[in-house]
Amino acid sequence: EAVRSGFKQQETSYASAISLVFFVLVLLISAVQRYLTREKD
Repeated sequence: EAVRSGFKQQETSYASAISLVFFVLVLLISAVQRYLTREKD
């Protein structure tokens, strides 16, 4: 989706914003998972 809107509509700033939000979301999810796993230990 991010790549498509970047190339077809040439809205690179919008595409990079989507990518950044997605990256931060994945980072948060993995951080929470790591925290929960550490709590169980």
